[in-house]
Amino acid sequence: ALRKYDLKKRLYLGPTSLDTSLALLLANISQVRQGSLAYDPFVGTASILVALTHFGAICSGSDIDPRVLRGEMYAGSADRSL
Repeated sequence: ALRKYDLKKRLYLGPTSLDTSLALLLANISQVRQGSLAYDPFVGTASILVALTHFGAICSGSDIDPRVLRGEMYAGSADRSL
């Protein structure tokens, strides 16, 4: 799972993207299961929600800063021309 969700493979990274291993650890500790519901009020680039969906959760999120949700605060090194 670490390779599948590696931050280096993402097309968009925000200024505070959570590391994949930490997000998967948080999802595992939360004991989320298939069909669990999750809401992240500070979703940012959705690292935690991506990890929760790996374990089968149904996820939703919001963020106070719409620029992050629209991908306008690019902080990564991936090729944005895709």
